[in-house]
Amino acid sequence: MFDFTHRHRSDWRWDPSVTNPDPLQARRYLDLGPIVPQALISGRAGTLIKENVDLYVRGAYSFDMVDEGEAKNTYSAPYLELGGALEVRLRRTIGLGLSGLTRQTQRTAKVSTEIPDIPNQIDPLPAQYSSDLGERGFTELGTTLRLSLGARRLSALVEVYGRRTRYALVYCDGATTPNCQNALDTGLMTQDLRGGGRVSIDAWIGSQLRLFASYELSSQLDFQPEISGFKSLRLTMEGIY
Repeated sequence: MFDFTHRHRSDWRWDPSVTNPDPLQARRYLDLGPIVPQALISGRAGTLIKENVDLYVRGAYSFDMVDEGEAKNTYSAPYLELGGALEVRLRRTIGLGLSGLTRQTQRTAKVSTEIPDIPNQIDPLPAQYSSDLGERGFTELGTTLRLSLGARRLSALVEVYGRRTRYALVYCDGATTPNCQNALDTGLMTQDLRGGGRVSIDAWIGSQLRLFASYELSSQLDFQPEISGFKSLRLTMEGIY
């Protein structure tokens, strides 16, 4: 199956608090940054193994929709994405899933433009929101535990994810590498780890009342310790008459 998605600048569906049940897409609550125009082409395939094992693969390419004459920025960089997922169902009520995803982002940063970080001195700032800045790529692994007791009864889902992110080489340690021309080791941290998870419960009381609760969060960011992470709690009650 193939999909084409055009994301507008004002598209509310891309808010991180809006969940997406697709197990092959990156978790939005691990991301930060504004919504920018972007187009995404993706393809996926799946198969069933021995009636209780589902296997999925997915590939996607995103390209920016920046208007002509408008400067490219860090949030609109194109990227290539590959992922896969496996889910094993036990007695049709419990499902255990594993997923993996990697994304490689096209950055314009060069080692010749690295800025030396001199201790006890004010360092120059890179251009704000420049396409040189941001992540060069990340790898995300996750696991899910799903419980279903049947339609209009009780279902629960627990998700846990971790992500390792590599960032563009903007600064280097000027005290140890004065020439600042190293594409592999700048002497400074260029990658971090972050995690996230979600717990959701969907229950029916009788045949006319539905209760839904979901809580999700992400860990603190290594490079921005003042940001405690993303947290969200949603409670919904629906009645049918």
